Formats: sequence, structure tokens, C-alpha cells
Amino acid sequence: MMRGLSVARLAQLGFAPVAAGAGPSTAQRGVRLLSTRRQVKYLEHTIFPPENGLEQNSLYGNNIPVPHVTLDHYLWDQFSRWTNKTAVACGITGRNYTYGTLRDHCAALAIRLQRKLNLTAGSTLAVCLPNIPEFPLVTFGAIEAGLVVTTINPIYTAGTCASQ
Repeated sequence: MMRGLSVARLAQLGFAPVAAGAGPSTAQRGVRLLSTRRQVKYLEHTIFPPENGLEQNSLYGNNIPVPHVTLDHYLWDQFSRWTNKTAVACGITGRNYTYGTLRDHCAALAIRLQRKLNLTAGSTLAVCLPNIPEFPLVTFGAIEAGLVVTTINPIYTAGTCASQ
């Protein structure tokens, strides 16, 4: 048995006991399977079979639900329960946004990014903001517009930003 894996888990991974001298041992096959070489794809398909739909099998035997929706749909799916609760707040100025306000601003920003700036799904938006309450607003608005978001540290020089 490989360290940390039970006989049942090894059987689930496709390992069967091999008679001595009949080929690579279970430990050798396990090392080959768990190595970081080209077999990683095989490991992914063994442990996380694609036919599971919304559930992925964990290495530890628990099932984790993974919804097949975009981040903005997942985030705003049940936000109505917390519409009047504070979503983000600035610790220095005390400025804050509720979930309802954040949702409205994100939707408005997504529309403006698409219509006024003519950004299409798959375009990249670089966000250069310090840690302020508007950061999640801009990030989630861009994701809602279908954009790819990358961040730039605001203390970078112009030359460093241009070389990224």
C-alpha cells in the first residue's frame, strides 16, 4: 500500500495487486501515476472523471459540488437575501457598499464597458487600484461583461506596467 492511500482508494484508482515479478509493483505504478510528467492528464481523468457533471471527486473521498456557471452568475445568484447588508467597506474612510448597491454598480459598469468602450467578451482589462471598496466593483463588473481581468500593482512605475 502506498503511504496515505487505503487499499480501497488504490482499487478505485485502478490499481490491482500484482504478483511478484509480474510487472511493476503497486508502489512503482503509483509513483508513475502521481508523477508530474505527462501522466498528470491521466491522473486528472482518473480522480476527476468528466462525466460527473456538477460533482468532482475529492482525493479524500468527499464530493464537492462545482456549479457550471460563470463567477458573476454564481456570485449574484442569491444575493437578494443580503441586499441591505454591507458587502465591502473601507477601513480608513468608512465608505461602504451594500450587496444591492454593489450589484447595481457592477451591472452598470458591465454595460458601459461593452457599449461605451466596445470591449467584447474575451478582451483583457487591466485593473490598477489600491485596496479600496471599488476594487471588487470593477473586478466583478468586468467579469460580468465577459472580460478577462488582470491586476497591476499601483506602486509599479509606468515602465514596469508597460512591460507586463
